[in-house]
Amino acid sequence: MSSGRSSCNSGAPHRSGGLALLTIGAILFGGVLFAQVALPPPPESLEPTPPPTPAAKSAGPKLMTCPRCGYLCDPAWHYCIACGWDMTRLIGEAEGWAC
Repeated sequence: MSSGRSSCNSGAPHRSGGLALLTIGAILFGGVLFAQVALPPPPESLEPTPPPTPAAKSAGPKLMTCPRCGYLCDPAWHYCIACGWDMTRLIGEAEGWAC
C-alpha cells in the first residue's frame, strides 16, 4: 500500500446531519405535496345506455389465385412463390414465342 493521503480523506468534515434532516423532511412533506385527491364518481345518466354495436368484420386481405397452380398470392407480388409464375402477365399472353 502506498503511504499518503487518500482521496476519501480530503480534509473536509462530513455533514451527514444536514443530509439526514433533508431526507426526513422530504419524506414527511413529500406526501403532503404530492397527495392525490379522489375524484367523485360521474353523475348517473337518466337516459338508457344503448347496447354496444359489434365492430364490422373485415373481409381480410384481397388475395389473387395463381392461374398456374392455384396458390393464393398477395396482389403486390410479381411472382407466385409456389410455382414462379409471373403474376403481371395475362393468362393467355404469349411468352416470347415468335411465328
